[in-house]
Amino acid sequence: MKLSKYITVLAIIGVMLIGMLLRGNQYATWPRLGATFDEFAWVWQGMSIIKDGMPRSWSYHPQYKDREAIKINEANFILVRPYLEHPPLFGLVAGSYAILTGQKEFTDIQLPRVRTLSLALGGISIFLVFWLASLIYGNFTGLLAALIYAITPTVAVGSRLLQNENFFIPMWLGMLICLWYYLKTKNQKLLAIVGVMGGLLILAKIPWIAGAISAAGILWYAKRVKDAWKVLLISFLIGSLYILYGFYFDKTVFTGLMGLQLNRYDITFAGVYSLWLKPYLADRHFLDGWIYGGWLALFTLVSLAKKHWFLLLAMFSYAVLYVLGIPDEPGHGWYRYPFYPFLSIATAVALKEYVWSNSFYRFTFLLLIGLPLLSVTWGVSFGFSYFIYRAYILWSLISFLPYVVRHKVSYRLTDISFVIQSIFIFSLTMWAILGYNEQ
Repeated sequence: MKLSKYITVLAIIGVMLIGMLLRGNQYATWPRLGATFDEFAWVWQGMSIIKDGMPRSWSYHPQYKDREAIKINEANFILVRPYLEHPPLFGLVAGSYAILTGQKEFTDIQLPRVRTLSLALGGISIFLVFWLASLIYGNFTGLLAALIYAITPTVAVGSRLLQNENFFIPMWLGMLICLWYYLKTKNQKLLAIVGVMGGLLILAKIPWIAGAISAAGILWYAKRVKDAWKVLLISFLIGSLYILYGFYFDKTVFTGLMGLQLNRYDITFAGVYSLWLKPYLADRHFLDGWIYGGWLALFTLVSLAKKHWFLLLAMFSYAVLYVLGIPDEPGHGWYRYPFYPFLSIATAVALKEYVWSNSFYRFTFLLLIGLPLLSVTWGVSFGFSYFIYRAYILWSLISFLPYVVRHKVSYRLTDISFVIQSIFIFSLTMWAILGYNEQ
């Protein structure tokens, strides 16, 4: 193994260690118990299938007739059966994990135990972000993308939740990696794996059909039209098992729930612009500069779509699904999590290829990332400061020094200032994660 490969291996291990330590900090405390009781719903669904052969969990939808009011962890629930509003795969994963960790009954479920599954999925996702970005853009960009994904506060804190989205992300990234290798090798086994993973994702949650669609879109763009249809066929055949599953347990309840899910929310354009105006982490607002910087980076890549087609087509599939089916729903920040691996990769690409050489981009980038982080760190701890706010903006204006003083020294000073300011932003990021609370 060459020295550069050793360095890369050590670097990704270090990045993953940083990411896991940040995710593990107070992971059972924040997000708080009750930020979403979906964490219990997924576990209960899987446990009941494994133990009783009948899906059971909590839901308040009127389509269910078999209902039982109970109180668990000082919270009131309506337990229903058969629980059919979601496919069973992720529930089986979460329920199996709970049983293996000694939690045998619904009342045994404890966040410190079940959230360790989320931590493992988060660590895998960091590595897969590195892998995918390295395949497309090289190891340096891959490491930078993994670091950004590891330290983005919304991602680090949000990945502690036992939510289906945190299962979808590593599965989808793994699927895209297999697809990349297929395009390079034309190995039909890899294509079959892509199709099977697409189907399994549908069996985890219906919106994860975005995985199969993203693969088909990429294959179509690569002029592998027959392969695109193969992936869709395999994925939909496997995904259709959910219909058989629902009809087996209760056709009337299942069809009623599917009708409810299709028309459940008031979907308007508000669901799109809320991505910027309402920065939910889980059920609370949290200003995260890395997310805003990621959107800026993504829009930059869109302007050069032919160069970044693989990344953009993958992200576009989920974006279309988001617009079609995901509303401006208060307190459901996890719907946005599947965007974040791609925003991290886009940010890494932008930093490497555009920010360093473009003063306007550099200045905008520093403001979009730094000012929100100042708000959730200094602003929360010490209160808003006009001096700090203005000083940061003036510091960022050094980006334009070469336009004022056209001398090589000014370029050197600008670069040094940017490096120092980047270290400062990194420090604010650590502060934001380690100091996060919902009090």
